[in-house]
Amino acid sequence: MIAEPIIRDFTVPQGVTYQIKMRWTDSGGTPISLAGATVRAQLRLSYDTANEALDCTIANGKAFLLTDGWYFGFNLLPADTLGIDPTTYVYDLVVTTADGDVTRAMQGKISLTPSVTRNE
Repeated sequence: MIAEPIIRDFTVPQGVTYQIKMRWTDSGGTPISLAGATVRAQLRLSYDTANEALDCTIANGKAFLLTDGWYFGFNLLPADTLGIDPTTYVYDLVVTTADGDVTRAMQGKISLTPSVTRNE
């Protein structure tokens, strides 16, 4: 699909709903269909950390592929971000097409800032 992943860093407030999304378009700006594709993203403390801090898949409802406009990405939900340390994570967003092609669409860092307001 694309040769190089988009590199994008985010600063995300802990305890809020935060959506990271993108879409592929052709040279005319028309969205490219990803029918039958899957989407997955993971956050880790570093590239070589064995266990992910957060795993986002379509199956667990944290990743998405919208057929209206063909947006895809993942959601960081309040319970997810409150359940991990407020620090900087590396992430990538991977798309596997219906015919098995795997593409890293986006990568970068997510800096999770600590929450002050809490539901005690």
